[in-house]
Amino acid sequence: MEARLVVDYRQANRRCKPLQMPATQTVSDILDGMTEIQRGGKWFATTLDLKDMFYSIPIHDPYGILNMRVGGQMFSWKVCPPGYRNAPALAVTAMNGTIDSFVRPRPKTADVHIWTYVDDIVIMGHDHAAVRATTADLKDHLSNQGWTVNLAKSMSDPSSDIKFLGTRFTGQWRSGTAHNATPELSSLWPTMQADFQGLLGQLNWFRNFMTPPHLKVIQRLQHQIRKKTRHRVPWSEHDQASLEKVMTEVKKMSLIAPPAGSLLTIHVGYTTEHIWFTVNDTKTGELAYTGHRTLKSHQHR
Repeated sequence: MEARLVVDYRQANRRCKPLQMPATQTVSDILDGMTEIQRGGKWFATTLDLKDMFYSIPIHDPYGILNMRVGGQMFSWKVCPPGYRNAPALAVTAMNGTIDSFVRPRPKTADVHIWTYVDDIVIMGHDHAAVRATTADLKDHLSNQGWTVNLAKSMSDPSSDIKFLGTRFTGQWRSGTAHNATPELSSLWPTMQADFQGLLGQLNWFRNFMTPPHLKVIQRLQHQIRKKTRHRVPWSEHDQASLEKVMTEVKKMSLIAPPAGSLLTIHVGYTTEHIWFTVNDTKTGELAYTGHRTLKSHQHR
């Protein structure tokens, strides 16, 4: 028998007053700022990823709002739980304070710029040595402040070819998405939980661009992650054929965003369960982008 602890935060979230999300730069602002550096000549950048960001934030809960009892034993959260409604606001506030305490005492310079978005950080500038030194100092500062840098997902060596917030910067080029890898089946026939998780990881980002019939394959993959479901309703030849058809369609998808400043015409269509849109270049009429989303029951109007 397998068992795992599942925490229901609904009562705790109802009792907690929502905190206002602190002012922060939007993805568009960050990418535009990086583009300005890119246009200024030869540049270098590094990226840092924070590991378990929420768990790095200590929680002071004198009233025990986040306490829970399991089997007669009381447990309490000492760090910020991801399901807590104010976790994102607390995390962004804490990170803003950490970055501010790092930048404030340093001499003002236009050579190195730092942008943060939740748990992702990019350091960018025109001087290779300055970017490298700033990155090393920031890693030490983050560690001293209680944060953990995920070295496996970070790029500490300055480079002119980076991926940040779904965008790839290479030399003087900027492509609209870093999600351009061609998905391939992890095995001829998925059987283990890891097989289905791997396929979901490859396909999840593309789900917003799939037609409704293809979304059924995503649902089947999600169900197959559960051991009981795999035994009760095993993966079938029909499922495999549908999966291979989806993979073929995904490989044909063009996911490069149109150039910044382009005049675009957007057409939106919807039903009670689905919403979709197409984006065309206003001048040429060329299809630039498509998107689709299946609405959840509480979103139906």
